[in-house]
Amino acid sequence: MRNACSRTLCALAVGLGWVQAGLAVEALQPQPLPAISAASNQSVSSQGDSTSRLASYSDSAALSPADSRPNLSPCSDGSCQTDCVGRWRDNVEIWSVGDEFRNIGDVVRTFGGGVPVIANFGLRTVVNSGFALGNSKIRGQIGGSLGVYDLQGLDTALFAPNRDAQIQNFFTGGIYKRSNVVIGERVAWGLVYDEFMSNNWGYLAQSPALGQMRGLLSYAVNDFNAFGVTGAWGMHSSRALAFNGPGNVFSSINTMSYTNVFWTHNYKFGGDTTTFIGAAEGSRIGSWLFGFSGRAPLGERAAVYSSFTYVVPHAPFATGDSSRETWNITAGLVFYLGRKAVAPNISGQQGLPLMNVADNGSMLVSN
Repeated sequence: MRNACSRTLCALAVGLGWVQAGLAVEALQPQPLPAISAASNQSVSSQGDSTSRLASYSDSAALSPADSRPNLSPCSDGSCQTDCVGRWRDNVEIWSVGDEFRNIGDVVRTFGGGVPVIANFGLRTVVNSGFALGNSKIRGQIGGSLGVYDLQGLDTALFAPNRDAQIQNFFTGGIYKRSNVVIGERVAWGLVYDEFMSNNWGYLAQSPALGQMRGLLSYAVNDFNAFGVTGAWGMHSSRALAFNGPGNVFSSINTMSYTNVFWTHNYKFGGDTTTFIGAAEGSRIGSWLFGFSGRAPLGERAAVYSSFTYVVPHAPFATGDSSRETWNITAGLVFYLGRKAVAPNISGQQGLPLMNVADNGSMLVSN
């Protein structure tokens, strides 16, 4: 129980730290530079606050004689906020992150009655992109990831040491529509299918494959805040031996069905944070979950990203409660081929995929 409480407090501390850092950076942002000419002054004024926040994140600090703003990319200078979508390659995100997670696959009951529990650390690379569907405002997105965990293998108590790393693949594809508060479109939604495949998964080094549907619906109340709901429901299970605390053994696993409510806040420096809490349905692992994610641009081409998800065990005071914990922590960098790291408002950069590729925090393994 002490370990569970420590992880919960650490997770909350990380979330509060992100919010404090965001507010601090926002407070330190320089004001927009004064206009050189009347024409440029009118242009800057018409772009509003969403544009002024982008001026401080230019890859080039040189000023054009015809404009007082830095030489920003077309999708960041505010001149095409309503239609700056670009081609699919302009909307490619490349993620390079570190992951640590634990789920039902990392628990096993020994012959002596003990319940050894492990966690998994590794590195994950993700590619995600949005693309047009004809002339429709509804777009498609597709992406995938490769994760390598337990780089030295696992030295289990039941079997001979397994020197092979755990390999995980996630694939995500679907449709979405971003909001666009600049022209009064405040609703965003997305629907994707996630597929998970793994080798040397968990304590027993198995090879399961799972699928789920995942959806998102949100409403932007203003240029800086949106509230919404996300959910996931399993599509197919997989045969795998799993343990859920002392005395509970299962021959198949599936994904946890859950529904979350969330709040996303966009900061003047172009970053954002999302906080969520939700309920799980039909899971013997836990009945509710919570989490946080944050993204802060380092310029137009890259951003720092971190997130966590924690599923609260059903019986936190029961014997073996720690064996029922499910959690995921991610931190790393996101690179944007179209120089779209800075979000001008709560709608984000038009054209970018709305939903992230699935991971161990959004595709939760249950029984």
